[in-house]
Amino acid sequence: MRDFRREVTAASESSAELPATEFSWSLTRHRLFRRCERGYFLHYYFAQGGWDRYADDLVHRAYAAKKSVSYAQWLGDLTNRVLEEAFDRVRFLSPGARLRRFRNCFEDYMLDELGRVGDVSLFDFSLPEADLLCKAKFDVAGAFRCLVSSPEFGMLLRLPRSNFIHRNEEYEFYCDGVRIWFDPGIRWQEPGCRCSLRILYSPFEEELCRTTADLFACYSRERFQSENTISFFIVRDGEEWKAVSFHGNAGCAEDLMRGSIARMKGKLRPGNVVVLSDFPEIGLEDVCCECRYSRICPLLREL
Repeated sequence: MRDFRREVTAASESSAELPATEFSWSLTRHRLFRRCERGYFLHYYFAQGGWDRYADDLVHRAYAAKKSVSYAQWLGDLTNRVLEEAFDRVRFLSPGARLRRFRNCFEDYMLDELGRVGDVSLFDFSLPEADLLCKAKFDVAGAFRCLVSSPEFGMLLRLPRSNFIHRNEEYEFYCDGVRIWFDPGIRWQEPGCRCSLRILYSPFEEELCRTTADLFACYSRERFQSENTISFFIVRDGEEWKAVSFHGNAGCAEDLMRGSIARMKGKLRPGNVVVLSDFPEIGLEDVCCECRYSRICPLLREL
């Protein structure tokens, strides 16, 4: 096993190559790079090999931080997974019988998933497990009430079975030869249009929703040769929940990806070498305190 700490130290002074991996792109990767390049370096380069018991302790710690998730990401992924399962279970029923069955399925699956809360590693939530469970139930209830009162939900329950939830689709496509990872969430088809739905627990960001909608249009064009899409979101705006929707623009997504990929690849020196000093810290306390690598960065300064 290679000595990562020694290599990173050397990389910060000269040019030492770190283990190569296939370069791919995702919206999460893009947002991390834009938020803090040092965090990006830790996540996609320094933490490599941290699963190996012979790796340096600092790399172990970086890898553990990499595998942790934010509260909003964890609960959002969980809720969307449970929603997809509940929708899938009711799609063979008549439209009139779907609502009650859907509510029961959602509640049963959600309680079962939340029962595994002790297995979750969150980097931005340090309260006891009981408090985490209480907050999660409260937030899910608010999002669910908003969902079932939205026109989109009623539309979903009335869809013909053949148009209902499409599952088990691949979550990847390509842009200029680069693999793009994108999960559109719950998706279905209407005449001449593909739709998606996601519940987001982070504070509402219009830019995030619009970009996600644009990526869904690009995904749909590459996968199904149709870019006429609408993306629906259930979002938290302050203390309230609301439903918003955006039409996707595949061209905007392509421009974003190409520019983002170029900036990321621009950090690679000849021979795919990465150098620690090329990835500066953002140095903003309010950003750093919410980062999963907040305890790792100070240790890197000593290398």
